[in-house]
Formats: sequence, structure tokens, C-alpha cells
Amino acid sequence: MLPPAVLSTRFPWDKPDACSPQVLIPIMPLWLAIILAFINVVLPGIGTILAGLSVCCCSNVGDSGTTKVASVCANFWVGLAQLILSAILIGWLWSIFWGFLFITQSQTAPRVTTTTVITRQPH
Repeated sequence: MLPPAVLSTRFPWDKPDACSPQVLIPIMPLWLAIILAFINVVLPGIGTILAGLSVCCCSNVGDSGTTKVASVCANFWVGLAQLILSAILIGWLWSIFWGFLFITQSQTAPRVTTTTVITRQPH
């Protein structure tokens, strides 16, 4: 049995790097992830571009440290590459894989809820 200090050690490969899909894919509601995954199957890359644009209205970049602008740009270029490479089938498979990641990312991301409490001051 390893001591607790060794078990809790974080290795560099435990953390996703700046170019991994987990960092680039925005965290979105499940219904939107399913729609964009379907669009990625039918129109490779378009769902990825729309996923990037979704951070402007209904998705977020999570705690990856990525800004909204960086997420939009990264997803735009990835989607464009998927669209161009779909002519040789690689982009279509890549697009389907990212659609799958949309759904899994939206299911596994921590849910943030906000509760507003309104109190009245006695007169």
C-alpha cells in the first residue's frame, strides 16, 4: 500500500493541457449538446463552430482558464478544419467524435446553481 502523500500526488499528465478537447469544448446544456452533435454528424464542423459561438449566450468555458474569445476562436478553427477535412472522411469522423464529446462534457460537468434569497426588513 502506498502512503497517502504518494496517492495524492498530481502528475503532469493528470491535468488536461491547453489544446485538449476537454479544455476547448464549451460546457453547454445537454439539449444543446445533443442538437450540435447531430449537426456535426450531418454537417461536419458546423456544430463545432456553433458550439464555439454558444459561449456568447448559453454555454460557458468552465474552469479551464480559457476566455470566451479564445473558446470561440479555437472552436471556429477546429470546426473549419473538420469541414475542410470532411472531404477525405477524417474531418467527418473528427466531427462525430467532437459531437460525442459535447454530450459527455455536458453530462459530466459540475452543475452550478444560483439561489437568490430576498429578505424584507421590518419597518
